[in-house]
Amino acid sequence: MYRTWLIFSIAFFLPCVEQTIHAQSSPLGSLLAKEPEQTAFTTTAATIIKTGWKLQPLAQFTIEARVLSKTAYTKDFSASLAIYDLALGWGAMADLAL
Repeated sequence: MYRTWLIFSIAFFLPCVEQTIHAQSSPLGSLLAKEPEQTAFTTTAATIIKTGWKLQPLAQFTIEARVLSKTAYTKDFSASLAIYDLALGWGAMADLAL
């Protein structure tokens, strides 16, 4: 359930918030072993209004992951909120040797 929510969060909320992304390459056989971290906000975060969507952020997350695939959506209902759907991998799923 946690991973499903994490994927949903990434797919729908990542384009709506300020983000820092550091692209790095790593050799075959290397793992991104750190688990994603999610922290609930202790106070109410500002509501985000975007193209007819009203979003209430409940938590922030930090992840070190490899992008396994990226799909762009332009004609789907949710495309106005999130153009890209990312499949992310960490731990053994981040190993390019697989």
